Amino acid sequence: MLTLIVAMNQEGGIGLDGTLPWHHSNDLKHFKKTTLNQKVVMGRKTLENMPKILEQRDIFCVTKQEKISLKSGQPITIINDFEGFCKKHQHSNSLYFIAGGGSIYKSALPYVTEMIVSFVDYEGDIDTYFPSFVFESFKIVNRKKMVDFEVVTYRR
Repeated sequence: MLTLIVAMNQEGGIGLDGTLPWHHSNDLKHFKKTTLNQKVVMGRKTLENMPKILEQRDIFCVTKQEKISLKSGQPITIINDFEGFCKKHQHSNSLYFIAGGGSIYKSALPYVTEMIVSFVDYEGDIDTYFPSFVFESFKIVNRKKMVDFEVVTYRR
């Protein structure tokens, strides 16, 4: 099963210069709690721009490169054919969290059955947006108001 996990502002902004444009510690804690001991899939640029390693997670990196290595030495599984990966795993019993960046989200959208979206307050610069049309094909199944952000779970 493929579940997309993303943080965005109210306008659908998700990134600036390949990173999160905000530092929202409570949302980062939510991301950690949700993905801990799980499989996490992300693009190479997103992975390389992570401020620290994602411990206790199996990391899958979408890239055209044959090999990449992180300074941490953390093992990574390379995905060269992301569409093939999505087709193979969209109905599997294993859960994979799709964690960005923007082009990875867009490529995964036809295959995900669930989206976990954190809505954060942020009004600064943004250069990457989540596609707004996608919400039309999902239904809200859970809405959780946190202290300073909201988590909404959508399913097809």
